Amino acid sequence: MDNHEKDINDVFDDIALAEDKINQEGYEEGFTRGVTAGNTEAYHLGYHRGAEFGAELGYYMGIVEAFKDNKEDKVVASLGNLRESLENFPKFNDTNCDFGHEIQRIRGQFRKVCALLKFKSNFSSSGDLSF
Repeated sequence: MDNHEKDINDVFDDIALAEDKINQEGYEEGFTRGVTAGNTEAYHLGYHRGAEFGAELGYYMGIVEAFKDNKEDKVVASLGNLRESLENFPKFNDTNCDFGHEIQRIRGQFRKVCALLKFKSNFSSSGDLSF
C-alpha cells in the first residue's frame, strides 16, 4: 500500500465525523472570542465601578479631614473609626475581602459622623452632593 493511500474506513470516518469536527472548531473559536470580549467588558466595568468607589471614599476622607479639629469626644472617636476604616480599605482586589460589606460598613460609619456633626450629606456617584 502506498503512503499516500488511506484506508477506506478512515475516509468514511472523516466524512461521517466532519460535522462534529466543524462544530468543535466553531465552539473553540467562539469560546476564545467570548473570553476575550468578556474580559475586556469586565475590565471596563471593574475600572469604572472602582473609580466610583474611590470618589466616594475620597469624599468621606475629605469630611474626616475637614472636621479633624472637632473637640467633642464622640465626634473625634467616630472620625477616628471612619479614618481607620478608610485607610485599611483594600487597595487591590487580591484579598479575600467582601468589598460590598466593607463599603456598607464605611457608609454606616459616615452616616453616624454626619449625625454627630448635625448635617445631612448625601454622596452620589453622579457628582450630586447635598448638605
